[in-house]
Amino acid sequence: MSAKQRISYFPLEKMDAEMRAEMERCRREGTPRPESSAVRAHVPAAFWSFANSWRDLFHRGVCDHAIKELCRLYVSRSVQCDYCGNQRSIKAASAGVIEDHVRDLLDFEKSTRYNERDKAALAYAEAITWHLDTPAAFWSFANSWRDLFHRGVCDHAIKELCRLYVSRSVQCDYCGNQRSIKAASAGVIEDHVRDLLDFEKSTRYNERDKAALAYAEAITWHLDTNDAFWERLYQHFSEPELVELGCFIALTMGQQSWLRLVNIEHHQVLAGTDASMAPGYETPEALRQSKSAADYWANKRA
Repeated sequence: MSAKQRISYFPLEKMDAEMRAEMERCRREGTPRPESSAVRAHVPAAFWSFANSWRDLFHRGVCDHAIKELCRLYVSRSVQCDYCGNQRSIKAASAGVIEDHVRDLLDFEKSTRYNERDKAALAYAEAITWHLDTPAAFWSFANSWRDLFHRGVCDHAIKELCRLYVSRSVQCDYCGNQRSIKAASAGVIEDHVRDLLDFEKSTRYNERDKAALAYAEAITWHLDTNDAFWERLYQHFSEPELVELGCFIALTMGQQSWLRLVNIEHHQVLAGTDASMAPGYETPEALRQSKSAADYWANKRA
């Protein structure tokens, strides 16, 4: 029996002409097919953020499309998203990706179906997915971040808590050592950060905060959910808010999983400002001192 759908499809008849044209493209070309786009359509910014990013990073770009399709399907198999995993890119199929290439994805290193370039890309996807120890990409992220984090229908402070929950979970200290100035002005303080990984037991958050953090937790850790979980969310959030918040959590989780892997650091590009830095990380010297402390939050877990 199919699992219950938790967020409705936005009606086609309520979409504008441009959005309908994109839905027709989804129906004609797939990846993505129309259903996921119809969910995101509750929030036009979420709809176009994904559609434009997907166009620029998946269908276009400097890396060959067939490699990106293998990585997409590796993620589908890993997180067990059957909706995405049961789709195939028409463009990748025309480039030679066949069903035999899909069968060994979770054991790609031992497979004879992939060349060394394929395996290197899949190892990259594996490391990002499991948190193991170009211009299009730049603007795709910048525009999505602007529309889903700094703007939108859901309150910014909630999104900042979810962003920091993801930082704590995947141990991306580059992202976790930043703070949103806008969220701070809305009342998010350091006390709110301390209990993020034990938010259900904390007295620092209200019920709306906890519901949002439970949503972030379920997305981050691929948790199964039940009716009670969704009833809790709908007590505090509208469908457009849940769409925007879910898209934002997915965006920040993917970026933080990647940034953790590449080991970038603050105060190295356009240095000389402490904008959005957490307390104790405002300068290179303060950052080094804070990160050398025995109780530094992102010390590798045993």
